[in-house]
Amino acid sequence: LHYLADDPETKVVALHLEDIRDGPRFMHAARRLTARKPLVVLKTGRSEAGARASASHTGSLAGRDPIYEAALRQSGAVRVRTWQELWEVPKTLIYQPLPQGDRLAVITFTGGQGVIATDAATDAGLTLAAFSTGTVRKLSRISPRLGRNPVDIGPVMSDSRSQSSTNPFSALEQTMPVVLQDENVDCMTITLYAGLQLVPMLPAIVDMIETSTRGVSKPVNVWIYGTSLPAMEDLARQLHARKFPAYMDLDTAIKALGCAAACSRIKANLSRQGMET
Repeated sequence: LHYLADDPETKVVALHLEDIRDGPRFMHAARRLTARKPLVVLKTGRSEAGARASASHTGSLAGRDPIYEAALRQSGAVRVRTWQELWEVPKTLIYQPLPQGDRLAVITFTGGQGVIATDAATDAGLTLAAFSTGTVRKLSRISPRLGRNPVDIGPVMSDSRSQSSTNPFSALEQTMPVVLQDENVDCMTITLYAGLQLVPMLPAIVDMIETSTRGVSKPVNVWIYGTSLPAMEDLARQLHARKFPAYMDLDTAIKALGCAAACSRIKANLSRQGMET
């Protein structure tokens, strides 16, 4: 941790942790690191059975989980609960800036996705952003159906298709910059459908996302869903190449933004305490 805190090539540290043998030494090293860059920790052995399994090969007791929870929180580490989160959450921390707060905007293709996103936001420690009057007015000009968060652009896209629009994603293209420029929004998740019929359009969609978010220093990540795994993976690769973190699971995408908001608070608090050196 001491080495990685000073390494200019390391932006985020992800740690799989079973036990700590020297608590004060660990906490000092972790606080020094988290004042500079995020530390994401998967602490296993949370259950009594898991602690016994850990002890069987580490040779030491893993300790009571509430003690580790408190130590990690005081150290400035952000804790995740699954192996998937340990690998997936850091993508947002690496590719995107840290948010200034915890107010989340969501652009979805269906109302059901919006409900899932709202529940996930609560679990991740985020709040849904309340759009300003100006943003509501601008969204309503795009379509009377818009104006609330989560922003459900599915019906608007259906209207575009029925009007033979040459760009079925025009609603997303118009909506993203309006939402991101709202001073009440700190971060954003957007959803993207990927099917085989859309493969020829994927480069243009990625270009559109990059253009729509240019000049705004707020983290944005993408949840990809669809009927074609190759198309979904292709879209994810193209987004990652432009430094937009892509997820195949909506809960994990929003969890990543929740961790980013927590890291922002931690870094600010530790910097005020003089831990940056």
